Amino acid sequence: MKVHLINNYKDKFKDYLQSADTIDNAFYFEIIENWQKNWNIEALDLLSTYDKSLKSVYSARLWGGSHNSAKTILLQLIETDKEFIRIAFKDLFSDHRDLGLRLDRFSYHCQQIFKILHSKNKKLTHHFHNDRGILCLYLALEYPEKYALWNYPAFSVMMNKIESNTIPTQSEVDRYYKSCNGICKLISKDEELLLALQKHIPKVDITKPNMMIMSLFMEFVATQND
Repeated sequence: MKVHLINNYKDKFKDYLQSADTIDNAFYFEIIENWQKNWNIEALDLLSTYDKSLKSVYSARLWGGSHNSAKTILLQLIETDKEFIRIAFKDLFSDHRDLGLRLDRFSYHCQQIFKILHSKNKKLTHHFHNDRGILCLYLALEYPEKYALWNYPAFSVMMNKIESNTIPTQSEVDRYYKSCNGICKLISKDEELLLALQKHIPKVDITKPNMMIMSLFMEFVATQND
């Protein structure tokens, strides 16, 4: 990928932030704040804790809404076997372990409990946790300094636009995040950009590393008509 192209898009992104009255998806930062405030893996009432932690006053689209979604199914999985799901989250958040394996194991754990649910209610057809979007959302909420949202379509378009010679495939989740982290570090060096973003999220300490900046940036680049 070419640094001068990243910087060109970074400047366009900064202009957008400076001129816009509101920006799309500023609520990304709000859901991080809410998760960090409420989540406790050791909570006795894991059901209520998860419900309060994954919530937004603006939009629930990142977890599929409030009906037949990743969140509503996970609540049912917790009701069925909260200790098994607690172990699954602990494993997912063990950041020293291989990322791809953690994602696969969490999905597998959900599938095991979902089999019990499905045997009692055949109308349930999907637990939604074999999708990287929701799994990486959990990671982004728990470790906002390290993980952006999983948005491969936007990422792929962005990487083509900055002329990357080796674009990670959808299965190369580690390389996806390595690329995102590198780009985010580069654009975050622009203090004017951070100040421009700050006006849209006044309650967030923008001086702390936050990969949601990268999520917004890749979405912006992907929608530009060059």
